[in-house]
Amino acid sequence: METITKIKNYIKKCYRLALTKEKQENVVWNDLKKLHLAQDWSSGFFENAKIIQTRFEVTEDFTQNYFCKISNKTFQSKVYFIDNFDNELASEFFILATHFNNLLVDGKVMIHINENRVEFIMESDLITPLLTPDELLNQISNHYHFSLDIYHSFQRLLIEQEAPAIIIADLMASREKNNVNNRSNDNND
Repeated sequence: METITKIKNYIKKCYRLALTKEKQENVVWNDLKKLHLAQDWSSGFFENAKIIQTRFEVTEDFTQNYFCKISNKTFQSKVYFIDNFDNELASEFFILATHFNNLLVDGKVMIHINENRVEFIMESDLITPLLTPDELLNQISNHYHFSLDIYHSFQRLLIEQEAPAIIIADLMASREKNNVNNRSNDNND
């Protein structure tokens, strides 16, 4: 039975690869809509633009709109944070964004100075979610978890006016501590 499933998956992947680029986008778009419906997320679908807007909790008392978009043979996850920060902090915001961008592989933090807001976007080509639809959930999940670190870091800069280098150092130390704890828990199992 397992062999039959593997053969079906292989044929499905070959079929998806043989589609035109436009039809591939439509397949991934439909997979993305099915995922949002299956997860029962609070989402709005914009069919013509191939954008899904979803509200996720960032803190206990703050939710934010997250966006997924299919366009130009890419899959994007995007969120905007921190509207209307003080222009005097702009250089610190750029420095913190640069630190994050040096650490991120598939994402980038952008500062929109005209709107005084922070944007975090992750983008990948369509081929991976086309062949492995589970990757849609992985990217959305990764985007969400990274966005929490980014949001809290920028909030720390905004509220505590901590130096960007200190914020990043603390974040990296916290992540390393979590990795060590996870490894030791895995070894105990």
